[in-house]
Amino acid sequence: MVTLDEIRENDFNLNIPRYVEPVIEEESMTIDQAIANLKESLQAAYAAEDRLKALLEKEGLMA
Repeated sequence: MVTLDEIRENDFNLNIPRYVEPVIEEESMTIDQAIANLKESLQAAYAAEDRLKALLEKEGLMA
């Protein structure tokens, strides 16, 4: 519902999208999919950390 004051503030424009937000459908995933995504992300993060450590050791910046 919209108040008359709000309609007045909008110069009496009754265009529906001005007052009603569109329904945004979000992709949903199962818990199993979320866990699988988390595991993949963790593996990628660990691999990146290993690469960084190797580079730092190569440059003598890490013992």
